[in-house]
Amino acid sequence: MKVSQSVKRVLKKTFLAAPWSVALACRLSREQPRIFMYHRFGPVGGQDPNKLDVAVFDWQLEQISRRFRVVHLKDYILWQRERRPMPANLAILTVDYGYRDCYELTLPRLKGRGLAATFFPVVNFVERGAWLWPDRLRYILADAPAVDRVFSFNEQTFSLRLSSRGGRDATWRTLCDFAIAGPNQRREELLAQLEGELKVDVPEKALPPWGPVSWEQLRELQASGFEIGSHTMNHPILSRIDPAQLPEEVAHSKKILEARLGTEVTTFCYPNSQAEDINETVVKAVREAGYLGAAFGPEPKSFDPYRIGRTGPDQDQVDFLWKLSGSRMELIWAKVIRPPP
Repeated sequence: MKVSQSVKRVLKKTFLAAPWSVALACRLSREQPRIFMYHRFGPVGGQDPNKLDVAVFDWQLEQISRRFRVVHLKDYILWQRERRPMPANLAILTVDYGYRDCYELTLPRLKGRGLAATFFPVVNFVERGAWLWPDRLRYILADAPAVDRVFSFNEQTFSLRLSSRGGRDATWRTLCDFAIAGPNQRREELLAQLEGELKVDVPEKALPPWGPVSWEQLRELQASGFEIGSHTMNHPILSRIDPAQLPEEVAHSKKILEARLGTEVTTFCYPNSQAEDINETVVKAVREAGYLGAAFGPEPKSFDPYRIGRTGPDQDQVDFLWKLSGSRMELIWAKVIRPPP
């Protein structure tokens, strides 16, 4: 029987309201690691929905540190691959892309609590300061004349609502959905045509609000005990590029990171998280490049070192506590709610 999202939320809130609820759910699922995926962070009270308020992040870290042992992704992979006894109640914090705000806002908070984390920078984002394409799109829409208009691309028509911030945000989401659903080359053509028609001159390097960490800052993260893995050279969807380009994105990104950081890089993170974003050719390239494992998409039914699922926490406390507890509606129904026969 399917349960609506609103009913699920009511059930979650009701269950989590009991003082014993999270502790019980954690105990029932203590063998299931919690693997969290973070991207961007913003200041306390910030209004950017794409950035996690660090006050919320502080609260999340407090919840995690009270109940879990936080380890690197590499540690979890080795425990599984080598069939060693794995501690219960593990949590893994991963941070993608390598934005400067990840360094500035997460490092002191993680160090202050003695928590580990695994960072996955995009190599050319750090090396060249190259724009990540969603930020480039946001810059184009923000810098364009504040006039609503129609935009045609590839036999499709889009309403560009540029006269208000809310309209620009909605337009950005629409174009992101379109861009991410097609080939990488089509996305580049879309951005180039938008720049031309809207007469926006995008700077060669990402501006400070969208800027990357430096190599020196990555080395500081590493020296502070954090794991650094690869998130490719340029963040393409790997199933949609020419297979001849895979060694550049997968193996060469590993070599560059190792040369810049002076240590072995053993973990990888696939861009995006939909089932169709990787295939066996991509997974083979990651394996043959020498990575121990890779993070990807939803949680699998069984352990696969090259398809390690993660969950993305957001600002919502109920949603976070539900994910933290490892709860699944079926688990709670089977062990707690459903009456005995």
